[in-house]
Amino acid sequence: MSTKDDTHIDNNFENMMRLAEYGANRHAERRQVLFRIFISYMTLLVVISGLIMKHWDDNVLQADLVPWGAIPFLIFMLIFYWRWLITFYHASDYDVRRRDLYLTKAQVICYYMSKELSQRYGDCKNVYLNLGNGKNRKITEKCLLKKRYPDIKPQTVVECPSQPTVWGNRHFYFHLFAPAGLTLLIVIGLWIKFFTNNVQQ
Repeated sequence: MSTKDDTHIDNNFENMMRLAEYGANRHAERRQVLFRIFISYMTLLVVISGLIMKHWDDNVLQADLVPWGAIPFLIFMLIFYWRWLITFYHASDYDVRRRDLYLTKAQVICYYMSKELSQRYGDCKNVYLNLGNGKNRKITEKCLLKKRYPDIKPQTVVECPSQPTVWGNRHFYFHLFAPAGLTLLIVIGLWIKFFTNNVQQ
């Protein structure tokens, strides 16, 4: 094979690795953002819980405005966080797909370069792509090397993939149910205080 063709393949390999690195970096950045937002949200809920316990017998919690104002705010905040979390996890799965698509392409190119069969990849050989959230799908090398984007479609894979989903992801359940549980405890506490005040009156 000519030097020009070798240079072209080398450039393709380097570009694939850069794109894979970009996907990996984006995934790592998203995980850091998730960690910061999760910690901030949990801290806010813990502070609210602490304030309620500290002022349980004070006049601050005697007014009806507290449960009727605080409870809708807490529920709205939880719904907003839940919707953001789903969007975040979908984007994170696409980062994984982008990373693994280009990394697998680079691995295939590297393998055939090492065998001096640069353009003679096997049409029937299958490789596995990580689609995120614990899903892997088989795709032929021919389809893999023709793809320019990580838009993994059913007609191009041996095993049909599904759209990114958060259900079944243990990390998602943890990030959702930890603040949801704390929010529920706060709401229950405010309702108990509200009904206790009405009974005493």
